[in-house]
Amino acid sequence: MPVDAKHLILTKIETTQGLDASPGAADAVAVFNPRVRDSYDIQRRQPSGFSLSKDIDPVGRNTREMTFLQDLVGSNVLATPPPWGKHVKACGMIEKNTTELTMSTIVGKFSVGEVVMVAADNTRYGISLETLAPGAGPVPFRVIWMAGLLPTATDALVGASSGATGNVDAPIANHSFGYVPDSTPLVECAVGAWAGGAAPIVGNHLVVEFSGEILGGGTVYSISTPTSIFKMSMHWGAIAAGAVLRTAAGATATISAVVQTNVPSLSILSNLDMMQRRALGARGTFKLSGANANPMQFEFTFTGQVGTHEDAAPPVLTTLGALAPPRLLGAAVGVRTGLNLLKIPVLNVEIDMGGQVGMRGDANQPGGDIGSEIATRLPSIRLTVGKVGYGSVPSLSRLQTGTPIGFACRFGTTAGNIMVIAAPRCQVVSEEDGNDNGIATNIITIEPKRRTFAGDDEFVLAQM
Repeated sequence: MPVDAKHLILTKIETTQGLDASPGAADAVAVFNPRVRDSYDIQRRQPSGFSLSKDIDPVGRNTREMTFLQDLVGSNVLATPPPWGKHVKACGMIEKNTTELTMSTIVGKFSVGEVVMVAADNTRYGISLETLAPGAGPVPFRVIWMAGLLPTATDALVGASSGATGNVDAPIANHSFGYVPDSTPLVECAVGAWAGGAAPIVGNHLVVEFSGEILGGGTVYSISTPTSIFKMSMHWGAIAAGAVLRTAAGATATISAVVQTNVPSLSILSNLDMMQRRALGARGTFKLSGANANPMQFEFTFTGQVGTHEDAAPPVLTTLGALAPPRLLGAAVGVRTGLNLLKIPVLNVEIDMGGQVGMRGDANQPGGDIGSEIATRLPSIRLTVGKVGYGSVPSLSRLQTGTPIGFACRFGTTAGNIMVIAAPRCQVVSEEDGNDNGIATNIITIEPKRRTFAGDDEFVLAQM
């Protein structure tokens, strides 16, 4: 049977971690080189006796790993998330709306990938997704807002690197979607009326009861509607619609709906020529790379519980991945060491999310685990560039002093299929000599770092 040509992958965000989301035809994704690998803990035992022969060994914990490549391509519709959006969310990123501001009286040039702040309050800031030239305006300016309230028509913006300034006018509107790192898996619960006491507040611990048994617990993280909608950080166990939440004071409410909103898990279905396998409660990590004049591709690795396996026909599809990805041609890509983006000759870009995924052990579960969890991350960006001289790009001196450097990449020409990658504050961690067909290169590795103590702001992936 064909290994790749008749291998279909379907992915869907789970409502409850580890509970099969039943991916269907609408959840199929255009991928390359999909692979499935199971890991079973065969517990080797050799009882004492007079023979060297072995008996059947017990089987312990088991996990399923699924890997595939996917193009960095847009949805072709600004109001629709890109096809890779759900996958980076399950790798520890959160989806945010990008914003289109209307700007006037622009002095200096805002550059793609730089931090833009409200002049009167630098705790309110975003990241520019495009270059904005000086002018009277009004002109649109797209950003992804990172912290604090969105700008209003009474605010002025200033570029943190360029020093450019501009006034914000109306209208201000959502533009498309972007993704930034996230550190806290959260579920949003909708509940009925609380009985036997007051509704919980932020910081309260709740236990989750199924048919009178306590099978999970977590802490209230934020509240949308005081008595009925709130987010929880689950510390252990399971949660699902129909379960009962109980406070320490004994108040109870029944969950009517629950959804994973932050760092969700996936149900992944692999159908290899009518041989079907599932991974449940899967989370992962990714690498994203591309060479000059080529598209960029994700390499995703997801780890989860072993789900069912059976012979089954694949879903009927009418189309899959019809949009061609943009290529690294005519791009704005480079590093920032001062006022402007230095568009140095870039040959190759490699981004590694650096996520470490571990399984959450639970002897109550059939496979010994209840889903996966991202334990840590260490993102890095590896750039292969033509030799340009230290006067142009002082990367070596910045390596020696720990002085930050910025990175930005924007490519594509069609709305809904323009990609932006930005990391405004990076540390140079290595530099080495390279060779591209006899042409000298530098291979520079930088690590995106948090801008504020709160973090989750190291880098951005966005569709425009």
